[in-house]
Amino acid sequence: MKWFKLFTIAAALLLSLPAAAKDLVIYFSNPERPALPSGTDMVSSASKLLKNERQQGTTEYVARLIQKETGADIFRIEPSASAGYPATYDELLDFSRAKQRRNARPPLKQRLAGLEQYDRVFIGYPMWWYQMPMVVYTFLESHDLSGKTIITFDTHSGYRFRKDPKSEIERIQPRAKRVVQGLSLRRSQVPNIEPEIKRWQPTLPR
Repeated sequence: MKWFKLFTIAAALLLSLPAAAKDLVIYFSNPERPALPSGTDMVSSASKLLKNERQQGTTEYVARLIQKETGADIFRIEPSASAGYPATYDELLDFSRAKQRRNARPPLKQRLAGLEQYDRVFIGYPMWWYQMPMVVYTFLESHDLSGKTIITFDTHSGYRFRKDPKSEIERIQPRAKRVVQGLSLRRSQVPNIEPEIKRWQPTLPR
């Protein structure tokens, strides 16, 4: 009987402990379409990267480095097929600009469930026409990140932003614990950015 009571007390104490902190990396990179030309416009920042023989978006590459350093789960924001993202660079450039001018919200391929288990969320994207891609707005406006620390990261080709991503996310997610303006990386920095991410990650708040 005594051992049973001790076991019951120990179990209750374990259940009362706070859940372990968990990180999540959310990112939008170029749609999975044929490779784009290597020479890209400084305004659209829609480039891809070949690293370790695997082609991927520059933002995806940074997202996976952050995942590696933090042990985070990872989720890719993807527009639905009905959003009509084009296959070629020139078409994508015109498409993204038109979406921005209309303040459009491209539909998502899927929503993300289970956000309540995370206390810190990294959100990354390429800068297109001086701001976050419109599909990132779709995601932020359709998911609740209340109480979470949100840390941004972006890739660009020289021009950073017209609309400040931190202010935009604070406006969309007013109940977030905090929004931290994180790394903003030139495309040319990305292939060798891993050491900087190793230094940066331990300095971040929860």
